[in-house]
Amino acid sequence: MARRHLFWLVPVLLAGCPHTVAPTASVVCLTHCGSGSSLPGSLREFTLAGTGQEAVSFPASTHLALLLSASGSAPPGPVDFKIQAAPRVAETALSDSWRWHGPLSLNGGARTLRSVQDIPQTLDMWINTGDSTAAGDCLRHVVQLYHSAHAYFYLDEGPGAGATGACAAPGLQPTQAVPAAALPAPSFSQGVTVLAKAFEQGFSSATDPLPGAAPIYSTVTGLFGPDPGGDSPPGGDPTFVVISPAVDDFGLQHGLMGYFWERDMQPVVDSPGDPREHSNQRPVVFLSDQIFAEQPYTTYGTLAHEFTHLVVYYQRTKAGVGANETWWNEALAMLSMDRCGYGWKAGNQDMAKDLSSFLQQPAAYSLTDWDQDPHGFAYGLVSLFARYLFDRFGAAFIREVTLAPDGGITALDAALGERNTSFEAVYEDFMISIYASSKGLALGGVWQLAPDLNMRGRYGAVQLAGVQTQLAPPGAGLLLPAWSTAFFDLSQGHDSAWTFSLTAPGPLFGSGINF
Repeated sequence: MARRHLFWLVPVLLAGCPHTVAPTASVVCLTHCGSGSSLPGSLREFTLAGTGQEAVSFPASTHLALLLSASGSAPPGPVDFKIQAAPRVAETALSDSWRWHGPLSLNGGARTLRSVQDIPQTLDMWINTGDSTAAGDCLRHVVQLYHSAHAYFYLDEGPGAGATGACAAPGLQPTQAVPAAALPAPSFSQGVTVLAKAFEQGFSSATDPLPGAAPIYSTVTGLFGPDPGGDSPPGGDPTFVVISPAVDDFGLQHGLMGYFWERDMQPVVDSPGDPREHSNQRPVVFLSDQIFAEQPYTTYGTLAHEFTHLVVYYQRTKAGVGANETWWNEALAMLSMDRCGYGWKAGNQDMAKDLSSFLQQPAAYSLTDWDQDPHGFAYGLVSLFARYLFDRFGAAFIREVTLAPDGGITALDAALGERNTSFEAVYEDFMISIYASSKGLALGGVWQLAPDLNMRGRYGAVQLAGVQTQLAPPGAGLLLPAWSTAFFDLSQGHDSAWTFSLTAPGPLFGSGINF
């Protein structure tokens, strides 16, 4: 089935601990594991088989941070969860004045790391209005406005031959003013010139839209490999960038900034209703005519995002492997935006707004199964995860997994297995890092996000408030989609061991931090 990549502006663990555990559970100390009754500042991970009622215990303490996660090994279902010893649980939220028992600094670093063709000046192109079907295609006449070393930029000047209905809507003119005065240029011609500069050179001047932004072309191709026009020997046309009002259905698809659709790099299929019937047979990225009205991180970040989809698709096709899983493909495109300078360091409030939705109700969001998520996507969360992987394992790891035959969890698990860890273990480390950033904990090592990834930081107009934790077990009926996590901050009046009883339809895993 044809798939299309869109970018929307979203208004937008182990062994040796002295405590009792049911035989089916595995709880292991990672650090500070001793024989005393109280182990302040200890972090422990656990796995549960999900074959019936199981127990997991932690040493005596007054406070326990508990992370409970579901893997993708079983369909989501209710989890019955209760504290067996029934300690007194705080009834009020932890305030900002609440203090941990001294500085907590776990040494995560000591852990074993689990020749360009003749390009036409004008042509007719099929542009989709946002429904991802052949029925939503409009034939539009586009004219070359500018070309750079690696891309040709076109403007939609009106309907193609025989257009009717909405597809016959007027086009754009090079001298037409852009919708907002956000650019240092008042026309599409000048706006496209700056867009080409972002693509080829990046922004180094203090007068540029986002000083310090890296060149999109060299950053993306350096991470994932060349586009067809930059391949050696050349694999085809250079990249086409087309600006059109049809992209957001002439203003009806509010928020749709651009797309790349694989069908445009495939041969035409003469079959009514098949999207490939309207293949443009070129590597092309489409951008909305509203693109210049947005914040610079959206204007140029959208081009970086969609160009990444084009390059990744081309490289995977050349390697003879199939499509990536959607969540992972979007994670790679979000990583490119960030690496180019249009992400977290740029104060991208749209990414932050989407991440904030996850932080407010983390147990409702699956990292990998977006159909389960409240908004149907999780761009902010996967962007954060891709950055975590990049920071921890490096660019070569990202490139390796990008071109792996199974594009997603399987590929990640295999690559991580070669590094003595697993997808489940790294996912849990990532969630611990989110918790640590939310609470201001200096766990260090694999449990620490980069300084620009602050779960209580401000990004543009969006102030993140950290991950929302629950202050009491929910009892019966906790629903955890695959690869999602519930966060708990539990307290009791005196040091006492913590013991939990859990029943779930499939494997669970998680972490506990004692204070």
